[in-house]
Amino acid sequence: MKKTHFFLFCTAVVISFASCKKNDSPAITKTYLTKQTYRDIVQNYYYDAQNRFSRMEYIDPTFTQTTTVTAYDANNNPTEYVVRTTGTTNVSKYNATYDAQGRTLSIERKDSINPTTYTLAQTFSFTYVGNKQIRTSTTAGSSNSTVLESIFGSDGNFQESKFTNLAGVHTTTFMFSGYDNKNSYEPLLPHILRSGILPSKNNQTNEVFTNVITGVTNTYTATHIYNADNYVTQTTYTGVTTPLVYNYTYEKR
Repeated sequence: MKKTHFFLFCTAVVISFASCKKNDSPAITKTYLTKQTYRDIVQNYYYDAQNRFSRMEYIDPTFTQTTTVTAYDANNNPTEYVVRTTGTTNVSKYNATYDAQGRTLSIERKDSINPTTYTLAQTFSFTYVGNKQIRTSTTAGSSNSTVLESIFGSDGNFQESKFTNLAGVHTTTFMFSGYDNKNSYEPLLPHILRSGILPSKNNQTNEVFTNVITGVTNTYTATHIYNADNYVTQTTYTGVTTPLVYNYTYEKR
């Protein structure tokens, strides 16, 4: 075989032979959140062999609640998951759908006490208008719904939410007026763990909560510690009676 033909043969074959040039490109690794703690609460996050989010354990001193994914769509978004609480026979099953951009479109919650027969309990539907995500929550058998309108900035960060109760009254407003330029852990987890709400790209540094009915306003600030990959490893919130400290643990795969 001529040398030229042999070279073309080697470059076309996927499997590397000793006579072909070895591919020394490093393997691509991603960051995964594995644990979050605050006060006496622990949340553990687990992933399957395909590195898809598969389970979460919420561990309180008095109970443990487990969220387990049982089905995914073609883009690895969780489409079915069940939530169980230790010490009870109650089980909730959720079914979710997504749009082409991976944003949540709907979530249905069905409850069971057997747990073999599930009954529809609540439906969340999501619409998107410009920079707004509007979540409508309807209890089964009810004609009234609550509405949560979330507004995002062009930087991909949550800016403001407005909550409207069953009576159609706007009751509360959250405003996040500051962000850092580091990586938030939120995009590492599926939207289902935030009840379908989209994640922020960065970490908040300032938050203002307003009770519209009473006029009471509370301001909170957050300071962060980061790892070498610019992911937050610790956040301390002040503006509360006792500073609230969150800790985050990651791994690479």
